[in-house]
Amino acid sequence: MPATGALAVPVADATSVHDEIPLDLATAGVQEIQTALADGSLTSVQLTRAYLERIEALSIGGPALNAVRSINPAALQQAAQRDAERAAGTVHGPLHGIPVLLKDLIDVEGMATTAGSVALASSYPAADAPVTDALEEAGAVILGKVNLTEFANFMTSGMPGGYSSLGGQVLNPYDVSQSPSGSSAGSGSAAAAALATVTVGTETSGSILSPARASSTVGIKPTVGLISRTGIVPISATQDTAGPMTRSVYDAAALLTAMVTVDPEDPATADNPSLGVDFTDAMSTTALEGARLGYVESDDPVYAAALETLREQGATLVPVQVGRSSAASILTTEYKRDLNVYLSRLPDDAPMKTLSDIIEYNSAHAGAALKFGQTLLLASQEVDLDDPETYARYTAQRDQLVTESRQAIDSVLDGADVDAIVSASATTGTAASAGYPSVSVPAGYTEGNRRPVNVVFLGTAWSEAELIALASDYEDAAQAWRSPEEINPSLFRCTAISEETEWDDSCVIDPPTWPEEPEPVVPGMPTPSTPVPARSGFFLNDGWGPTAGHVFHYGRFPDEVLIGDWDGDGVDTITLRRGKDFYVSNAQRGGEAEHTFSYGRPTDVVLVGDWDGDGIDTLAVRRGNEYHVRNSISGGPADVVVRYGRAEDAVVVGNWDGRGGDTLAVRRGATYHVKNSLTAGAADVVVTYGRAGDTVLAGDWDGDGVDTFAVRRGATYHVRNSLSGGASDLVRTYGRGGDEVFVGDWNGDGSDTLGVRRAP
Repeated sequence: MPATGALAVPVADATSVHDEIPLDLATAGVQEIQTALADGSLTSVQLTRAYLERIEALSIGGPALNAVRSINPAALQQAAQRDAERAAGTVHGPLHGIPVLLKDLIDVEGMATTAGSVALASSYPAADAPVTDALEEAGAVILGKVNLTEFANFMTSGMPGGYSSLGGQVLNPYDVSQSPSGSSAGSGSAAAAALATVTVGTETSGSILSPARASSTVGIKPTVGLISRTGIVPISATQDTAGPMTRSVYDAAALLTAMVTVDPEDPATADNPSLGVDFTDAMSTTALEGARLGYVESDDPVYAAALETLREQGATLVPVQVGRSSAASILTTEYKRDLNVYLSRLPDDAPMKTLSDIIEYNSAHAGAALKFGQTLLLASQEVDLDDPETYARYTAQRDQLVTESRQAIDSVLDGADVDAIVSASATTGTAASAGYPSVSVPAGYTEGNRRPVNVVFLGTAWSEAELIALASDYEDAAQAWRSPEEINPSLFRCTAISEETEWDDSCVIDPPTWPEEPEPVVPGMPTPSTPVPARSGFFLNDGWGPTAGHVFHYGRFPDEVLIGDWDGDGVDTITLRRGKDFYVSNAQRGGEAEHTFSYGRPTDVVLVGDWDGDGIDTLAVRRGNEYHVRNSISGGPADVVVRYGRAEDAVVVGNWDGRGGDTLAVRRGATYHVKNSLTAGAADVVVTYGRAGDTVLAGDWDGDGVDTFAVRRGATYHVRNSLSGGASDLVRTYGRGGDEVFVGDWNGDGSDTLGVRRAP
């Protein structure tokens, strides 16, 4: 990244927990973590915070893998709930308390599902996808969402793997010069770099298996119908499926077990025989003994070594060839139909209703949206499945594709009398068209550049357990997997979580500073001097009269001004912001700041409010539609992160219900969507006041403890003393039309009034 969507989350304090974890998270899997959770040496909250630190160090900072797009604001609350359940004696299974990252095609309530598209940046589902529900029921912690190739790599031809207009480019932690592949690029990169214990990808044709190879992870592409697709941005109802991407076969089996769903809204799951099956029971160290495996030849030496390992474990290998269907792809034909079904399920205020809307939005925002074009979207938009002839051709083509692809696989399994088919990746497309399962396992790294190679096990429908048995036996025998920190150590050196090395003195901790170039001196001319910014003059009014009650200078005119009661004495004063540094004054006067601290980033939008109701104002920074709230006047991580509204909304802060804590209202035109708690979800009050072009101010104008709106037109203020539409209760004029205006309780009487700033 920097990822689109904020990645700070609520934490108890600013202390790092990563180094305190009794495990090496770069390699730790589900079993090892569950042991630590069970013996009390680790909590799910600590584990979640440690992964968040890894995300900060590796996805945002350090090598900037850009794998993670957004963090679930409820992640730490979920982790705390899992700890409480464990303490009460309830453990839901091997994923209990385990952080999971989902591909940003999968709906999570309270989080945008963007498919990596700027057109869907503010598209929020009404509820969790069934697979998200299933993971939560299994005790998992939904940590956040990962980046991907935009629209699952079905937007245009030639888009790089892992690129999206919203999220940017995902990097491959094993070799950043190589593609992370896609479309589940973020899932693979995040799993490899251990930004969560496990991750979830999706596949239509290669989008799990290909990035699994690129990122040296285990990927399971299940039988279509094993996992519900409802609530997942689709390409093709015939071929789509979600699946695990992890660092070990056991972890993938545990994750797959939790993802199995039967969903009445997804007919493909109706005949699912795997509900209730524990795929970890299939783990084996003897499954290869006596097995017959068909193998597709390849000249890759790492793959050749993998075949030899299979033989050493007792498998008989039979050379085979797997054909493919002569039918054309159906993806373009199905895409519009299936995407429009997904979009139709979204709430009424969703930004996009159809594929046509997305195409139109992209065209109107081509600079941001269309670096590589949208040829596939346009082609799909032209398909009309309501036309009987088109539909008849489509169904015949689909049935031929599926039937011939299944025959291509089953004929080899039956004809060669083999239990599964092994390849370096040659069977990916045929397996996708057939809807059959594959398991991809790390096989090693190419000599000379250490790039990953995987071996893929392919079987017939619903053969996941058999494939997991074979794959786990191979994994145990080969011991091939290595972390990217071991394979590509220079990428991880000098990061916040890296171990000390003898080369750390070469780390660039701060950017170099360069001497300023002196101004030329011209004989006979005065030496130029640096201009001093004008001082800020503040004129604060205790009422609505024409004369200011407090006049003083503080700071310089380029400073950003923030108004708040910083010490809880009931009187608002001024804090100046310069970049990410804040200079707090607790009195209405000039002079030195009484308190200085840093928070957020220089580019953040900053809001002021009494977020916890303790009578003291503090800061929140806004990034898109996520708000990172700090409950003390100090630096450090956010205490609360909340997502509300849309990234393009204007936002107003106030105590709207008089209960003592400030919350948010988002403004769209002249309509205000007021929230009475720092949570996601629907507005508690919606009110229209003034005009869309008005400047809006919020304050407690009548001293009743409830903030309302005033709109400014020039030097005239139209004040409303209730959260409702209608005529203003008070109209007053103060200052000049060009003044910079602030709201505050300048004398501590409980009523807010105005202050203006002018350069002398």
